[in-house]
Amino acid sequence: MSSQKGLSNLFILIGLLVVIAFTGAIYYTFIASSQNKKVERVPNDFEARYSWGACHTEWGRNDLKINKEGNTELALSSGFFKENKKYSFSPQEIAEIYGSFVQNNFFSLNSEYRDKNIIDGDCSTLTLKANGKSYEVAMINQSPNQAVKITEKLLQILKSKDSNYSKINKKQLCDEIKVACVTGKEYKGASCDFWNKSCEGI
Repeated sequence: MSSQKGLSNLFILIGLLVVIAFTGAIYYTFIASSQNKKVERVPNDFEARYSWGACHTEWGRNDLKINKEGNTELALSSGFFKENKKYSFSPQEIAEIYGSFVQNNFFSLNSEYRDKNIIDGDCSTLTLKANGKSYEVAMINQSPNQAVKITEKLLQILKSKDSNYSKINKKQLCDEIKVACVTGKEYKGASCDFWNKSCEGI
């Protein structure tokens, strides 16, 4: 009798383990699929902006703007050197970017993250406009993991378009200024002296 009861308890235990394993498998599949799901519909008013670099703008800043049509502008600045670049992102890439904002619950993030123990350093802002809402997150020497994932997606796609996206073509600018100084049409005197010094070694 006791052996039958023990066998019955064993079957119950095995049944519970099977149920737990089955439930866990379903839960894991659901979580994995929800994390990897792709957002197919991008709002008509979708716009994203990511600005990053040194807190002191003269030390270098980058400003990336994207809209639903995939029109992408990147403004670079380093000291007195500036350059604007333009790219075109595909509908799939725009969907991936928007999906990254959604999956990382961008609208639920704090409006500011700051490490008060660091003076100056790195400053960045991440902005999303979608479905009639606009939200910006400022990050001063501190970034939440969700925002890091979003910016990584942005820069991953940008780098696939241009591996040197963050570099300013200083030589081209210096060559143009040297010609302008020779002709005297745009730069003269002290302006040429300043640029000639800035362009030394370039």
